[in-house]
Amino acid sequence: MDLLFLDLDGVLNAHDYDWMADRGPHHLNEGMCRRLDRMLGATGASIVLSSAWRYHIGMDRIEVWLRERGATRARVVGRTPMGEEMGYELGPIPFANGHKMWLGEHRGREIQAYLDRQPGVRGFAIVEDAADLGGLEHRCVRTKSDVGLQDEHVDRLIALLEGS
Repeated sequence: MDLLFLDLDGVLNAHDYDWMADRGPHHLNEGMCRRLDRMLGATGASIVLSSAWRYHIGMDRIEVWLRERGATRARVVGRTPMGEEMGYELGPIPFANGHKMWLGEHRGREIQAYLDRQPGVRGFAIVEDAADLGGLEHRCVRTKSDVGLQDEHVDRLIALLEGS
């Protein structure tokens, strides 16, 4: 099984909205979701959410939103562990559901923790705009938060997974 660790803000949208507002499908750019769909079709990869959205929106709902916005092949199979599940101090931004958001400094460790618990992962790629990934940077395709996922990013993600 191939996995794509997916950030959302700055990947499937551009930072042209209030990122603390209630998130919904309208925050996912249709063109960027269609690009994601092209990558999923070419690789057969499944999605693991690494986005901060996982703190307050369920995986099933995000999968529906991705499909509604153009990523019709989206299959969300998991999410990376949240900060409190890994036992580290969390950032200052509380959400209504009781979770607190960290600001990205642990994302690489969270992805590695997910991988360590998953037998059968053949290959993986990460698409991210900002968070520190530490030793996993070589598996990452970086987007720019002001433009999001572009065709060249999709091509690099496909190449990463085909070369796994």
